[in-house]
Amino acid sequence: MIGRIVIFTVIKQPLQKSLNILKWVSFTLIFWLVLAFLLTYFRANVPVWLFFIALAGWVTAWIFVFKRAKHKSWFFFSLMMFLVFTWGTLHFTFVQNWLIHKVTVGLSEKLHAKIGIKHIDLDFFDKLNLKGLYVEDQKKDTLLYAGSASISITDWFFLKDKATIHSLELSDATINLNRTDTVWNYQFLIDYFASPNKDTTQKGGIEIDLKELKLRNIAFNQVDKWKGKDQLGSLKSLILIADTFDLKKQLISIRQLDIDEPHFTIADYTGE
Repeated sequence: MIGRIVIFTVIKQPLQKSLNILKWVSFTLIFWLVLAFLLTYFRANVPVWLFFIALAGWVTAWIFVFKRAKHKSWFFFSLMMFLVFTWGTLHFTFVQNWLIHKVTVGLSEKLHAKIGIKHIDLDFFDKLNLKGLYVEDQKKDTLLYAGSASISITDWFFLKDKATIHSLELSDATINLNRTDTVWNYQFLIDYFASPNKDTTQKGGIEIDLKELKLRNIAFNQVDKWKGKDQLGSLKSLILIADTFDLKKQLISIRQLDIDEPHFTIADYTGE
């Protein structure tokens, strides 16, 4: 009996200290989870004023608890745990599939055309590596298929209302452009990304500020039944570096353009 009491006395203090640390780390971790919820789901689904009220409440509660905490380093330790947890979570297949679904469904609805991606991988929240990128035109014909694509995008893009694309790489891709009247099948993309009248308050949009474009193993088909001219081409690689790429102002300034092994054919016939 005495031995049990001695053992309990010896382990009691370290056990209480460990439980206390676990309690505070868990408590502060909840704070960061609540902040993530406010910045993602809550921000996207409530009025702006309500979001800022909730954010102010979170800051007030954080300051209150931070001042009362005996070991303030636990707050920052839990933040590191949260970031590591988030990074690890984003590499789970089901999480990536959820992200794919969220992005493609949102774009498909806005463009009124199907967007598909087989697999996605994130490189620290600012670069997307895509496999099996598929884009239909509004007549449900294939506009673009790329075996792989790499997109450099705004840091922490999934926490922001709008994302900006800075660079694009496409490999093993086929691009199909066509028209039977005055409108090309890609015009809806130009209208979406370049329209100066687009609602700037709309959330979930994507803008383009392209500085670098890289293409590898690309097939290009432009079928113009309106004028009666088909242009078919392919290339092994293309590197484009731009100083300015502004679709809204229809202004493109190219600093460097390198093309390797281009092939090009033209066929003329009576148009419609």
